[in-house]
Amino acid sequence: RLLGQYRESYLVAEGADGLVLVDQHVAHERVRYERIRDRLEGQGLASQALLTPVTFEAAPEEADALSRADEVLSAAGFSVSELSGRLFVVSAAPADCPAEKVVGVLRDLLGRLSDAAETGSPRGAESVTRMKDALAASLACRGAITVNRRLAPEEAARLLSDLATCRDPWTCPHGRPILLTLAHAEVL
Repeated sequence: RLLGQYRESYLVAEGADGLVLVDQHVAHERVRYERIRDRLEGQGLASQALLTPVTFEAAPEEADALSRADEVLSAAGFSVSELSGRLFVVSAAPADCPAEKVVGVLRDLLGRLSDAAETGSPRGAESVTRMKDALAASLACRGAITVNRRLAPEEAARLLSDLATCRDPWTCPHGRPILLTLAHAEVL
């Protein structure tokens, strides 16, 4: 049962075992991650053309990773093409990824792919799975509700309801805990 919001960053709820504090950013990140990941396995994410294409210069390791990520980027709704050398243009992105976050999402993903290549991560189907995981985590984080944002009671209740349906409602895709339970005895 939702009791309210603390410092516009944590939801306060009453659970069967005690008082529950829920980090609204990581909770929303988990909800978004699972939805995005499911869509990547299904028909892919909805894509939208960018009104103004975004260009970026990739580091050498990012350019190398970009060449291996075509299938995943396409399923995610990205359209990225090389202009020359390491200069790339993004003409389409996932529908729920704001244009100002496109390069950040791509750099995050390419960084993860570069790290995976350095550690000798597997290729083939397992590699594609890891790319999808990394992309979903990046998109989920960058599009999640932030801290210091007041939520309407309906938004907060919906977030808790959505979190309850997650396969892993305990941690965000990066491993941060989502909630903290204080037992009734600790509170009294």
